[in-house]
Amino acid sequence: MATLEEVIFNIQQLYDNGRQRSVEELNAYLHSFQRSSAAWELTLNFLLTEKYDENKINVILFFAQTLRYKVKYDIVQFKDMLGDDVDDKLYNNILTIISNYSQSAKLLDSIKIQLIISLIYSLKYVKKENVLISTIESLQQIDNSNNNTTTTGFSNFDNNLLLTFLKILPEEITTISIDQDDEADKNSDSFLLENIRIPVMNYIVSLINSPNQNANNNISILQVLKNWALEFTLEELIHLENNTIVNYILAQVYNSNPVDDLSRFEAALEVLSIIIIESKELIQLGKEDIILQLIDSIYSINDKVLKPLLISYSETEDLDLLEIIIKFIVDCCESWEILIVKQPVFFEKLLQIAIDLTFPETRIVNYQELDFRGYFFKFWCDLQTSCGMKRFESSKPILAPIYDQLFSRCFAMVEFPLDSFEELSDKDIFLDYRYNISDFLKSVFKMLTCNKFLNICLTKLNEQNQPWQHYEAIVFILKKTAIEIPSYECKILPEIIINICDLTSIEQINMSYLNSINLLLAYLSEWTNKNFEKSLETQLLFLFKQLEMKDILLLNDSNVLISSSNAFMNICIDCGDKLAPFIEQLISFYVNIEKLLVENTESDENDLQSKKDLSLGIASVICSIKNDEQYVVVLQQFLESKINSILTYDSNNDTKNLSESLNILESIFTQINPRDEGLIHKNHLLDPNSKIIENIYINVLKPVYLKNLNNQVIIEDICHILVEWILHLHFFLEPILKDILDLTYTSFKSHKYSVLLVLSAKIMDIYSIDDKAIYPASLINEYVPLVWQFIAKQHESFQGFFINNKLGESSNIELMKFGDLINDYTLFINDTLIYFPLEFFQEIQLSQLIVRFLLTVNKISDYDISCLSLRTLEDLFSWGLSSPPISCEKFVSTPTSIKNAVMNLIQELYVDTFKSLFSVLLLVDDTDSIEDDNNEVKYDCVECFCKFVEVIQSYEKIDYIIEDGVSKILQLMGENIMKETETKKFIHGCYIAGKYKDYRKLARMVNSFSDWYKRKYNQRG
Repeated sequence: MATLEEVIFNIQQLYDNGRQRSVEELNAYLHSFQRSSAAWELTLNFLLTEKYDENKINVILFFAQTLRYKVKYDIVQFKDMLGDDVDDKLYNNILTIISNYSQSAKLLDSIKIQLIISLIYSLKYVKKENVLISTIESLQQIDNSNNNTTTTGFSNFDNNLLLTFLKILPEEITTISIDQDDEADKNSDSFLLENIRIPVMNYIVSLINSPNQNANNNISILQVLKNWALEFTLEELIHLENNTIVNYILAQVYNSNPVDDLSRFEAALEVLSIIIIESKELIQLGKEDIILQLIDSIYSINDKVLKPLLISYSETEDLDLLEIIIKFIVDCCESWEILIVKQPVFFEKLLQIAIDLTFPETRIVNYQELDFRGYFFKFWCDLQTSCGMKRFESSKPILAPIYDQLFSRCFAMVEFPLDSFEELSDKDIFLDYRYNISDFLKSVFKMLTCNKFLNICLTKLNEQNQPWQHYEAIVFILKKTAIEIPSYECKILPEIIINICDLTSIEQINMSYLNSINLLLAYLSEWTNKNFEKSLETQLLFLFKQLEMKDILLLNDSNVLISSSNAFMNICIDCGDKLAPFIEQLISFYVNIEKLLVENTESDENDLQSKKDLSLGIASVICSIKNDEQYVVVLQQFLESKINSILTYDSNNDTKNLSESLNILESIFTQINPRDEGLIHKNHLLDPNSKIIENIYINVLKPVYLKNLNNQVIIEDICHILVEWILHLHFFLEPILKDILDLTYTSFKSHKYSVLLVLSAKIMDIYSIDDKAIYPASLINEYVPLVWQFIAKQHESFQGFFINNKLGESSNIELMKFGDLINDYTLFINDTLIYFPLEFFQEIQLSQLIVRFLLTVNKISDYDISCLSLRTLEDLFSWGLSSPPISCEKFVSTPTSIKNAVMNLIQELYVDTFKSLFSVLLLVDDTDSIEDDNNEVKYDCVECFCKFVEVIQSYEKIDYIIEDGVSKILQLMGENIMKETETKKFIHGCYIAGKYKDYRKLARMVNSFSDWYKRKYNQRG
């Protein structure tokens, strides 16, 4: 057992540059001490007897932190150490410690805060009534004693214990867990904030009226008010001591000097913001007159304080100050939005303040401002939405000029700088701002009407001799609102398109501006289909000209290359029927562009994306050809060059170009669908696609596949093509379907490529459908059993691989080498449970192997895989309940055979299942996690645990295995853990919660137990 001297020595070593042990070793020792039972006695004795000494600050702070930790987490140890009926003793000891240390004027805030938090957490164990009131009185007496006074006028607010207690109390008391089954917690009503809010505010009023005040004192009071203002309505605060509280807050805003004392100014505005936010309740109660009284105060603050500060901002560039002001006005606007839309004239001044802060009339000083100014977007969107409601429609004409003013100012805010960005971070902020402004622009569009909005844009486009940034900003705004433009708008938009698609100046257009135009055209493709006579030819000629511009290709300006190709693709998809008569010219154009792209020596993935987009666009137009004979001729003509490229590159063993050609072929087949879906019930072999694809498969893809079986890149590319075929053409592939199944199985048997599982899953998805309204009975009867045999063999193949390579016994590092494969196989299990549940559970040995696999991989360090396996395991066990999982569409209620199969699985594997789930629950580190990944794993594990208990409980014959399984696993963790009170409560609670079907309580118990275990045995917490 550690001694006090040893602990102090290790603490001092931690801060000694000449330390004899590593920091890690010292921390491990100290954390181990904090978890031990001995820490209680040593900590209390030290803090009760040791005087405050500045030379021992680190030691005192450590013991103060230890006390907080022990009171919060290890109260059971305290009871075991001192016996029953000691709850008041802990509270009194902490109060004594606080009293002793507070006598020092140099007491560190960090130590004081740790002790106050300890006191707060001890409150729930005190048996006296009105414990909060008595605590306040005790702390006030200590404060008075330290300041040699019996009044509430304090000479030293900074060391005021009661203020610190009141500031921390609302924050910490919400984290105190209350268990009504716990004897200590039955006193919980005695420390509700509701019971002390009036005495607290009376105390604050007495401090406000105290003559001993300075800036620091006021900050302390404001910090307390910030946490307690939420406990009052605005009406209550106004009537409290003749409005002393609200007047005091307003006075702090007026009297603080933000340049020298920003903290006080910020604290005052934060409290005022909280009061304003809470005032929304008065609107619902019809007490708007109280709010209207406050508006005058806000206007006065703006005129006397905020406006002068904003005028001086151009000189100070104080971003912190600007953000504080903006957040305050945003809170006002958002809180009173309903009042504003009801009485827009009354709030005209507030709206003008908001306009000036959203889009200042002068250019912004610093790009970082954009982060704050964008805070207003939500308010403007909400206000426009409210104007669209029938009850507020009369306000729209009044508010429309406001949005007109906003719109006229926003152009400058989204313009690129005339020179380059000074910092890369400035560019990131600017681009984020442009991304976030989308909804705001749509709201402006709706408020101004389409005609006015487009007219303003056209007028600005017609302005002469402006830099490209001016025009790009207009096109950017049009792009963000393109989806809102109705198809019947055929007057102004065609003029805009003619203006921006000017062929005479295209070669002089800045590339960023050109890219924006292309993006706009892509967004307008649906509108173009409805108004093709107005602008389709103009748009295509503009795009063709770009794609023929060698300068773009030689410069390899990937943005323009991709955006022009993408715009062409979108137009082809949406306007295919209009372009079908011109397919010959389009293919000729495509061939020329393809040659230029090939000639580009800097060819890269951007060129490939461009080729894919162009190919997809042409394929979409081909599919719009009505005549089957012409369709076949054109499609074969278009495919011929692609197939020749594949065969040529294959013979030359050119993987890069072969992969690129296969990618282009895949993009084409995303558009190929059955010519007539009805043929599936007549003669599916009559579809012209069937013969074309059969020839490509037999003569091209299969030979290339077999030749490149060891080349994962090529196999993946071909599998992606097969997935597209299956997705779009289903049983129209019937002539080659069995061969595809056989090829997929044999190749997966020898090569565990993840993509083969993706292909297998798509086969299962499409060919497990047994609805005779979709497919004819003859095909269903032949292929559904065949596909199940294929799926079962894929499972057996993977399980053989997993077992033979002993992956179940492998380290996490070894498992992670197969991360993608494990992830896709787990998804494959999921799909099997959805599409073939009956067949799956009939395979007893296979289903056991799969459960064992899931129990192994749920501990993997990849959070996505771990969560996926836990959810899959939960779904699998859910088949033991009367109602099947929500993902099931085959059964209304679970078949008896499946329920029996699940019961047998549980009886066979319940110990292994509990062991696996506990290993995740008790070992995953979810404390102080930067990301939410660990918490998500824990959440999914708790859900799986509860579902497992629920399913077991549904079988009355085997419900005993809950307690049996949990006990066996906990025994494996050591004999000591079985003696713990927490363990006994948990084991019994699992059974009781399951018996009474209270699975929320079970989840809470599981979380509580795992947290307790990790604090005690794994980490400090």
